[in-house]
Amino acid sequence: MNLDLKKVKEKSFMVTKSFIAWPKKHKKITLAIILAVVVIGIPIYIIAQAGLRTYQTFKTLKQAGYQVQAALVNQDLDALEASLLSSQKAIKNSQKAFGFFSPAKKLPGIGNYITDGQKLLAGADKLTESGLILTRSLLPHADLLGLKGKGSFKGGTIQERLIILTETLEKQKGDIRKMADTFDQGYQLIKQVKADNYPEEFKGVKIRSSLIEGQTKLSQAKEVVDKLPDIVGILPYLLGNNQEMKYLVLLQNDAEIRPTGGFITAYANIKLKRALITGSFSQDIYALDRQFRSHIPAPIPVKEYLVNIPYWHLRDMNLSPDFKVSMETFYPNYIKVAEPADVVIALDTQFLTKILSIIGDISLPGYGTFSAKHDKDCNCPQAIFKLEQIVDTPRSTIVKGRKSVLGPLMRSIIDKTLSASKDKWPILIQSFYDLANQKHILFYSTNQQVQKVAEDLNFAGRVLPAPETSDYLLVVDANMGGAKSNLYIEEEVNQEYKMENGKIIKTLSISYKNPQAWSNCNLEKGGLCLNGEYRDWLRIYLPRGSKLIKATNSLTKVKTYDDLDKTVFEAYIKLRPQGFHKISFTYELPLKLENWSDYRLMLQKQPGSKNFVYKFKFPDKTKKIILEKDSLITYD
Repeated sequence: MNLDLKKVKEKSFMVTKSFIAWPKKHKKITLAIILAVVVIGIPIYIIAQAGLRTYQTFKTLKQAGYQVQAALVNQDLDALEASLLSSQKAIKNSQKAFGFFSPAKKLPGIGNYITDGQKLLAGADKLTESGLILTRSLLPHADLLGLKGKGSFKGGTIQERLIILTETLEKQKGDIRKMADTFDQGYQLIKQVKADNYPEEFKGVKIRSSLIEGQTKLSQAKEVVDKLPDIVGILPYLLGNNQEMKYLVLLQNDAEIRPTGGFITAYANIKLKRALITGSFSQDIYALDRQFRSHIPAPIPVKEYLVNIPYWHLRDMNLSPDFKVSMETFYPNYIKVAEPADVVIALDTQFLTKILSIIGDISLPGYGTFSAKHDKDCNCPQAIFKLEQIVDTPRSTIVKGRKSVLGPLMRSIIDKTLSASKDKWPILIQSFYDLANQKHILFYSTNQQVQKVAEDLNFAGRVLPAPETSDYLLVVDANMGGAKSNLYIEEEVNQEYKMENGKIIKTLSISYKNPQAWSNCNLEKGGLCLNGEYRDWLRIYLPRGSKLIKATNSLTKVKTYDDLDKTVFEAYIKLRPQGFHKISFTYELPLKLENWSDYRLMLQKQPGSKNFVYKFKFPDKTKKIILEKDSLITYD
């Protein structure tokens, strides 16, 4: 046994001796191995370490991004500044770690990805810098704006805050401009990255779609950021910082839909000086029309679709779906009998109920309480039901000025909004923005700068030009004698596409449904006529040059003409309560496409309309959206 152990030791010694001697005998092979380790192994190790450091810094950057989102959600400027600083540090570290790969930019294939990565990081750095500029500009006024942070203004109502804001806006203009310029620099860098160069997915992580979504959101944000300097520039003017501002507020009843949002049912004149209401007057539109005493012959639509209306009254002058065009008719006639205004604001009942849901119920002496709560008796908001009861319920005797309730109600809402506590401020700002986007608030002004800002924000109710080589659609309904049926009517718009000999043939179908039972519209019995037979003057705005092939279920012959640089199909339908009506148009679009992926549609929403369903049926796919605001729809 000891002998065997001795032999093993001897053999082991010989193997070790041979291993040590091998490099001397094979010097060239040994040198090649050493060179391979140096040339290949060590760089692989270094690259792996650099990749690991880059990955770790990216993870840190991602976490910092979550902190920024949380600060924004909590509306905490102090936390936002801290998280933006963390993001900035993480980006700098990522750039440093990623910089190791810079020499590889010249390599084919991989070089483009290195360049894109550097652009994304440089762009993110600029965006973070932009956020810091804005945050630090707002921090001294955090409490003033109703945000969390160490602001210098404590307490106070919205109206008191606005007074202070008018005095500080001038100081913010430079910061806002610098912020917008820095944001644009970041956007331009990130925009250069081509998403099509990347796979849809890599190891379960979505690449291409995430990049497209990020660039899209950044583009949308840029649209707002670009306009901020102009908005800040006109706010002192709008708040009456240096002079008294005069506002004309129109209430459009969207329960009786008209092209710009609803029947003009009441108006108010409001004067503002340094964010304080210095005077107001309001009454119903019929009182104003009695002063106007129109002898202007009614246009054809009024003569054809409204009964016994020979003259064109102020209340019917919003016939164009373009709010500016309608106001260019209404306003010059309005100032013949009323005081001029600097800005015209049109509101609808959806605006009223949303604001009531934020500020709470309104009580008016002699009229009672108005609330945003649902009223089962009318299957509608209580405030709207109460207004209709006051205004439209038949009486055995003439009651003068019944619609004058709308003026005091509007004034009370304005007063309560301006006296709301600071916790309501961010909610109200967001709601105003959303309602304007959804066209429940419209703006018009003869002041070109104010009008430009309103149009840039798409708050002016304009019929927009369709992007070149794009489809366009705007459905415009006008209730020309159907009580307040639009409280209940539901619409669904279906679009079906075909390609025939290189031509695009489209069938547009609109389904109208009224699920609500008839109202008692017998005037002798004194019923409140909310839901009756709906008589709709319908216009479809399409790309100029569209050719009608066939139309079905219009009660009149469909007319075709041009308006607002669009081709229009005009029709007429009726819809009874608990009824259904479907009308369709088949037409040829003046577009040519190489393939469906190039298809674009500028889809505009009629002011005052609800958020209706729009469906799209292409030869190989279908889509569905709920139209809340003007939208650019793509095939993808």
